[in-house]
Amino acid sequence: MSTREKLEAAFRAGVDAVEPRKLVRGWLEEHEIGPSMLIAIGKAAPAMAQGALDTCDVEMGVVVTTREQADAVFPFPVFGAGHPLPDQIGLEAGEYVEEVMKNTREDDVVLVLISGGGSALLPSPRPPLTLEGLMTITEALLEKGASIQEMNTVRRHLERLKGGGLARICKGRIVSLLISDVIGDQLESIASGPTAPDPSTCKDALDILDKYGARMSDGVRERLQDGEWESEKPDIPLWSRVENHILANNRTAVEAAARKMEELFGRKACTVPEPLIGEAWEEGKRFAELVEEKSLVAAGGETIVRVRGNGKGGRNQEMALSALDAGGGAKGALLFASTDGRDGPTDAAGAFCDMEVKRKGKGLEPRAYLDDNDSYGFFSRTGALLITGSTGTNVCDLALGAWED
Repeated sequence: MSTREKLEAAFRAGVDAVEPRKLVRGWLEEHEIGPSMLIAIGKAAPAMAQGALDTCDVEMGVVVTTREQADAVFPFPVFGAGHPLPDQIGLEAGEYVEEVMKNTREDDVVLVLISGGGSALLPSPRPPLTLEGLMTITEALLEKGASIQEMNTVRRHLERLKGGGLARICKGRIVSLLISDVIGDQLESIASGPTAPDPSTCKDALDILDKYGARMSDGVRERLQDGEWESEKPDIPLWSRVENHILANNRTAVEAAARKMEELFGRKACTVPEPLIGEAWEEGKRFAELVEEKSLVAAGGETIVRVRGNGKGGRNQEMALSALDAGGGAKGALLFASTDGRDGPTDAAGAFCDMEVKRKGKGLEPRAYLDDNDSYGFFSRTGALLITGSTGTNVCDLALGAWED
């Protein structure tokens, strides 16, 4: 196997370790809860729902996932909504979920399955905020490089179902199983916390919106300023009937990928304890230097991209291009890829950085492509994109590297 092939195999081992159907089925086999209905939200929603149906007889429920997975077949409705920008189908899904929760009874047990992407896939704007207004705010935060924690703080105050909103509507018991796509695993940030209390305030949300210059109507600003959309404070009667259990996270995938690298390369791998969470441009360079120093490295995280140009790409491809520009991949190879199989608004999971890319990219200027945020354009021309298709799961990103003399 080539170095590229070994790194891709390690990436796939990391993704397999967070396979949703297997995780949900395993948890439910150990915990008999007898759910009366199921709500699955996120990129991993179909697989998580199938894992539940493998072990439980549930006839009432709803699955809200990406458009690419909307052909999944279940005995209840499936919505294929927009991501990363919310859309009309997602709005309809939010309304449907809200209605289902309003009709629950005190003796109901609701199994809520939550995974990455749920924030965008299940919009529920509070009036006078409209779907169009929510889209404008979301797009502005994405382009300006807001962190996922910042984005979800805003969402928890602009939307009804987030920040514990789903739990407040439900009259029965909630058992929530989560696959975390958030570094740090804060419950309130995973899909914006539909079943978790919100520790933030309207002022926090407004400060973030102003920090990034996101436009909003006067009505929305006034309600945030007045604190009218403050989430209810956690109270014992509500949260005593809600359970939240994290089944897997980014670290799960990093450690599995590292074990596979050790098997394939025949030496010890360094697993980076700190996540990659800075600007993609900087983190790519730093990771390349670490691989040269440590020889075999596995890391995880979720970086940010500040859009300066007009190109096409994603945070993983930008890290790979930054590493290449800094001399990374001179010996061996690097791979930066998203565990959901989709890096930004592209069909690629990520990209490789090695001498083959340098050879095929002779005459191309990596820095020019970086300046235009066109990492996809560069790697599509050099044959270094990793195309996996949707993986059906999501625990942020993996960065893998091997230095070989």
